[in-house]
This record gives sequence, structure tokens and C-alpha cells, in this order.
Amino acid sequence: MIEAENGPAALDLWNQYSFDCVLLDYQMQSMDGTELFEELSRRTPCSPIAAIFLTGHGNETLAMEVIGAGAFDFVSKEDLNPAVLRRAVQYALARKHHWQQLNRLANEDTLTGLANRAVLSTLLDQAIAGAQRSGQHVAVLFLDLDQFKAVNDTMGHAAGDCLLVEAARRLKQISRASDTVARFGGDEFAILTQLTDLEDNAGAFAERIIQGFDQPFDLDGHPWSLGVSIGIAVGPRDGATVDELLKSADLALYKAKAAPGSGYRFYTEGLNARVQQRRATEQALRTAHLNDEFELRYQPRVQPQTGQILGAEASVYWHSRERGTLPLADVQSVAEATGLTIPIGKWALRSACSQCAAWHAAGLSDLFVSLNLSAPQLLDGRIVETVRSALAEADLDPRYLEVEVTETAAMDQKDTAAEPLHGLADLGVRIAIDDFGTGYSSLARLTDLPVHKLKTDATLISSRKAGSAGGPSFVDLAVSLGQHLDLQVVADGVEDAATLAYSGRAGSHEVQGTYLSRPLHAAMFRDWCDNWREAADGTVAHKVVAACRLPQTA
Repeated sequence: MIEAENGPAALDLWNQYSFDCVLLDYQMQSMDGTELFEELSRRTPCSPIAAIFLTGHGNETLAMEVIGAGAFDFVSKEDLNPAVLRRAVQYALARKHHWQQLNRLANEDTLTGLANRAVLSTLLDQAIAGAQRSGQHVAVLFLDLDQFKAVNDTMGHAAGDCLLVEAARRLKQISRASDTVARFGGDEFAILTQLTDLEDNAGAFAERIIQGFDQPFDLDGHPWSLGVSIGIAVGPRDGATVDELLKSADLALYKAKAAPGSGYRFYTEGLNARVQQRRATEQALRTAHLNDEFELRYQPRVQPQTGQILGAEASVYWHSRERGTLPLADVQSVAEATGLTIPIGKWALRSACSQCAAWHAAGLSDLFVSLNLSAPQLLDGRIVETVRSALAEADLDPRYLEVEVTETAAMDQKDTAAEPLHGLADLGVRIAIDDFGTGYSSLARLTDLPVHKLKTDATLISSRKAGSAGGPSFVDLAVSLGQHLDLQVVADGVEDAATLAYSGRAGSHEVQGTYLSRPLHAAMFRDWCDNWREAADGTVAHKVVAACRLPQTA
């Protein structure tokens, strides 16, 4: 038994310990027992407090007052003795235990221990309101066990109950801690989850559930395979109220059950089509990786003031049988979802380093090659060793390799990105912040990271924004910032002569864009360099004309 001299001391003890029963003196220093009880109740809103009030006044009105406030019992100090106190404590604990049992019956499914429909409806109502305020989404997944009736008919209801308990356990294991898993009755379950990406999160979640039911259930030594059908509704789009959203999920489940085998369907047909297209792209990318359907293309980097070729950015292209040849960047989010950015990135690093070394050996000395690192690559934990290995394999000096990291990856992942970036810089590799100007860069953060270049986003330097209003352009501001931080500035997205001239006058150290050349195969890049260098006039503009004699499409 722990005692407190006054109300504040009691509150301190309440924060430190867990109490089964509390004895409160009606009259205390600092605050009376009722005030203390109200504060304790406020701090424990989801569970009643087994509180017994003690007072020196045998007043029936006072007794009703504290009982009405939520106390479990009332004992006058005039009648207090060990037997009376024991009886009061036992009664209070029994009432609390009874309340806990009733609460479980009211909120839990008695068979599986999952939340019941009432609890899910309450939480769903709150989630819809929150989604409407924040502009985000919430999803309800309705699940139905395929051929469950056959279990009851063949093995009996006891076996069916065991299967439901195991199904509930698997669903809890697959779900996140923030998700709510509920049983609606029979073999129907529902899961409430928050969404950040409509096409990816809910569909991927449903696929994990389906995979989680691939393992047969053990029913008294008999393996029993059971599939699952899933209907998905997204709120508030598919329903702005609990009833509307549950109805939409139920209709989606009906569509899923109409198809053969395990599967899932969204309530919205358009979203179904997008999700299926995404999954088809994922499978095609996996096949492409196995069949070596990727190649690197190179886009030149030039010094605008002198026309000197400085290097090239290497980009991965995918030869898709269904979609033709396209940059891997067009399906970057899908590649990241499949986990392919790391192995593809490793191949790209080796290929780019090898090609750069080959150019040096063929007389294109001092050219560097630049390559974008995705956030998963950067944070993989093995990127420094991967780059070291690629450089050693190609026998390439590290100063001829440049890696580009998006502004978002460098700043949003600042706590975890710093170590690999410093490791790469220690190798002698140069580092550029890509898409500079599209995210949020802290100047202090830029100075903390081993950055050598700022590469402006293409959309920010087009001629439409190139100081046409008479004021400084983004290129001017970026160059000024680079001068103060001792960083070079690369103007990406040079698509016309005006932007090229403009970037040069602003003081950009390098320019890149389709006006100079589209990304080229390695052999075509070599021909482009020859045309550029052989131009009789030394001006950049004349060299562009000469270089463009080369066909610009693969």
C-alpha cells in the first residue's frame, strides 16, 4: 500500500505506478477528494477507477454525490475497521473486473478476440472525419474466406472455429499496429487502414493478405487450404459516411468473389484498372531484369562559355515489349516498389564506369560520367562498397564519376543520407544535388553535406521563366548561391537557343538538355562528340548546329 499526503503527491504516484484500487479522503490539502478523482479519471479515460471515498461525515447526501461522480464505494471513518475496509476493497475490485468483462463483450469478438463491428464503425467514423480534414484517404478491406462452409460441413463447427481463430491471428500478423482488424461475423472480417498512395498501398496490402493465406491451415492434423476474397473501398471518395463506405466495400467484395480463385477488387473500376496496370508493369520489370532488357544512354554536359565537352549523364532505358523504349525514370515508383532499383542501379554503375573508362582509352580523355542514385540505393547501406567495386572493376579514377541525389532524398533523409554521401566523397566521387529548387534545402544542411554541384530542375530554367519579366531568374539565384557556397551549378533542361544563351550569361558552369542532344547510345555519343569538336567555328551555337547533323533518335 502506497500513501500520498495530498492531491499533487497522489497525481505523481498515479503517473509512476499502476493501482488496482484507490482510497480517497474526501477532505485533503490542496484539493478535495472529488477534485482529485475527477483529475485521475481524466488521465484514465478508457478504464474506470476502483475508488473508495473515506470521510468523517456519515452523510447520505455526500455518499450519493461521490457515487454519482463515479466512485465505487463510500465508507465513513466512524465505521472504518479492517473487516469493513476489506469488504469495500473486494467489492470495488469485483465491480472493476465485471466492468472489464462487459467491456470486452461489448467491444471484442468473443471467439477471435478481434474488434467487433461496433468498434470498427466508431473508429471508421473518426478516420473518415480525419481524412476529410487532412485530404488523405482511409481504406476498408472486406474479407471473406473462400469455401469456409465446406470446413463446417466436413470437419464440424469446432474445426471451423479453430480455423477462424487462426485466420484472425494471421490477419493481425500481416496488418500494421495502426490498423484495426475486426470480425463481422461468420467468416467475414474487415480491416481499417490509412492510405498514402491509392494505387499501391491498398492493393499491396491485399496481396500480402492473399499470400498469407497460401499456407494451409492445420485442422487437428489435417491440412486445409483456404483462399480469401477481398473488397476494397477508399474513403471519403467511395463513401463519406460509415454506412456508405461499408456498403461500397461489400459491393467490391461481391465483385471479387465472382472471379475465380483468391483475389481482390476495388469499388472503383478506374482504380481497379490502374492497379492492374501497375501490377503488370511490376511483373514486366522483373522479367526485364532477368532478360537484360535495359541499356544506358548518355546526354552530354557542356561548358556554355567555351563549348568544352565535360562529360555525360547516364540514364537507364527499358526496352519494353508492350510500351516500347522508355526511360526507367518514367516507372521509377514501380521499380522502387518491386525492389529492383538497387540491382538495376548496381548494373548501371558498373556499366557507366566501364563505358567512361572505354572513352578515355579511345581518346575522349577527361570526360566524366554522371549517374542518378535513387533513395533506396543511397540508403541501402552497401552503396559505398558498390561504387568502390564498380570503379575498381573499370579501373576508373573516382574523380570521373559523379553521383546525383535528388534534393528531396538529401534533405528529407538527412539523418541517414549524410553517412553514405560522406563515404562516397571520401572515395573521391563528386556529388550533385539533382532537381535543385523543387524541394526544400536548408543552407546549413547544404554546407554540412559533401556537395560539389547544384543541378537545377529543368522546369525552372525554360525560356518561359528565363528572366522574361526583367528580374533575376532561378538560374541567376542558383549561380549566386553556388558562388557563396563554392558549388558549381548545372543548368538542366536547355531546350532552345535562348535558354542556352541565358544560362551561359547567368554563369552556369555546365549545361545539359535536348537543345544540345537527346540521350544517346554509347556509340552515337562518341560520334556526337566528334561532330562537336570538329566544328570550324568555336562558338557553342555553331557547335550545336554541327552536332545536330547526327540523328538524334535511337
